[in-house]
Amino acid sequence: MFGLFEEHYTGAVADGYLVTANIRDGYHYVFGKGKIQTSVTASPKTVSKGSQVLIEGSVLDMSPA
Repeated sequence: MFGLFEEHYTGAVADGYLVTANIRDGYHYVFGKGKIQTSVTASPKTVSKGSQVLIEGSVLDMSPA
């Protein structure tokens, strides 16, 4: 998943969007709900209680550029 590992200043929250400014790279970032495509798989498909399970997946941003 995407994370913010550097310092950001919150600028505004409006209409479901969050605007932040990164103090290191000078860019502004806007976060909001958009179209995505998700895929998740788990293996093995059946497990005993206490067993390990590997969960893998991906998230594809389908928002128009």
